[in-house]
Parts: sequence; structure tokens; C-alpha cells
Amino acid sequence: MRMSVKYLTALNLISLISRIGGNNIFNLGDSNYEYEFEHLYKWTSFNRGFCQARKVNKPIMLFVHKMQCPGCVKLKKKFVKSVRLMDLSDRFIMIKAEMGKDSNLKHKTFHPDGKYVPRILFFTSEGKLIKEAYNRCPDADKDYKYFYKSAGQVVETMLYVLNKYTNDALPVAFQQEQSKPEACDPEDEIILPTLLY
Repeated sequence: MRMSVKYLTALNLISLISRIGGNNIFNLGDSNYEYEFEHLYKWTSFNRGFCQARKVNKPIMLFVHKMQCPGCVKLKKKFVKSVRLMDLSDRFIMIKAEMGKDSNLKHKTFHPDGKYVPRILFFTSEGKLIKEAYNRCPDADKDYKYFYKSAGQVVETMLYVLNKYTNDALPVAFQQEQSKPEACDPEDEIILPTLLY
């Protein structure tokens, strides 16, 4: 009897440790999104990215953000979970720039419809802003055209840029998506742009 109580207690202890450990691992994954956001994508600096784009003839995706911006945090978490976006990112020079820290962002080219974050702009390999590469989803905010609520919306614009501004063939999986009508991801949480003055 005493022996079975020992085993039962040991099993309960193992179960408890497993639950606590499992929950901590799960929570770490959520709080560690910034690390994953930095390392899952090949981010480069502003100047290096524009030079590199010319050399390798790839379009540029510029992610403009600000630390502690609620919308930026939520969108970064969505980037981390999007395999489609990660797949397509290899076809772009990915630049991440922070408002207030990167002086290049002061030029009006980088805030074509106002100063807000998060904002995603696309450029040709020569560094020219692609003005028509904006969020075209039906539920997109018309006042902030370069604001995205979901990774799916970003993927739609990436596909548009690749289709119109590169000679590379899209992967078969993405070719099929191009023929479908625009589908935007339903949102499980509200993301709003943060206005900057």
C-alpha cells in the first residue's frame, strides 16, 4: 500500500511539473515573439537593404514600426505565425526601420499618406516607391493605405509586387492563389494604426 502511494505521488509530481513546464514554454513562445520576428526573417538595415536590392535585383519590403506600439506588437506576432509570408520573404529584401530612430524615415517618400505605424511600403529594386502596392482588402482602412491588420493582407500585396515588378515565376502554390479572388483573413483581435506627429 505504501509503495503504491509513493508511485502515485511521484506520478502526480511528474504531471504537475509537466503542466507547469508546458505552460511556461507556451508563455515563453508568446513573450518571445520579438526574438522570433528578428530571426525568422532576413531583416537588414535601411541603407544596406537599398544597396543590396540593386545588386540582387529584388524588390524591397520596408516594415516601419515603433517599439511599444500595440498595433506593431500584434502584427509582429502575426508575422511570426505566417508560413506563407516567410516563404515569400525570400523573394524580397526585408528592411525593418523604427520611427524616431532611423533618420531616413523623415523623408516624405516614407510616409506617403501620413505618419503612422505599423506601415509597410514596397519599393522596386532601384529604390522607387511602388505607390499602388498597398492594402487592397475590402476591410482595409482607406485613410491609411499602407497599414495592414494581418499577415494575409501583407501576403496579398507581396504577391501583387512579385507579379507586377519581377520576372521570377511564382511558386505553384502561390500561382493558384493569384487566380482566386482576394481573400482577407478574419481578425481575432482589433489592430489599429498608431498615429505619430
